[in-house]
Amino acid sequence: MRLLLDEYFDAVHWFSLVIYEPRFRPKFESITDGMAYPAQKSFLLLLSVVLGMGAWYRSHKDTKDTRSSKTHKDWASSLVHGAGSQLSELMDQASIASVQACILLGSYYVYHGKPNLSFSLLGATIRTAQAIGLHRQPLRGDSDSVEERKRVWWTIYTWDRQVAQIVANGVYY
Repeated sequence: MRLLLDEYFDAVHWFSLVIYEPRFRPKFESITDGMAYPAQKSFLLLLSVVLGMGAWYRSHKDTKDTRSSKTHKDWASSLVHGAGSQLSELMDQASIASVQACILLGSYYVYHGKPNLSFSLLGATIRTAQAIGLHRQPLRGDSDSVEERKRVWWTIYTWDRQVAQIVANGVYY
């Protein structure tokens, strides 16, 4: 899991700052013993997407080892599709982790031939983000919490605009 997590931060994080690593890593470490609370479901779904994206990027580095590449592609598909099958659960949770997971799913879908799904999902994700007040400047909170909220809001805002242009212009990756 750590290899795929590091792969995500190396390959994705530089262009999509939706995850604030100083807050994400401790949450990750808290579940590495295999135990999680029901309240952590949104984070687990987010982790599934993050690891799935890490596996997808890792599969492209395994060019000499086709078996390893296929394994990573299979993991990517399973992890991302598993989280994607929980969209209604993610939307109902209305937490920062659920918004982050939906943003990443939306970005994954646009690059994997599903721009209309991405467009719809990101639009709904903006509404979820607004429901929890991410579009507003927080009146209080520690600096890490404020930073995470700003990153999540501006990432969903920019992804939604980018995908809207892709769908409007019919330019697909």
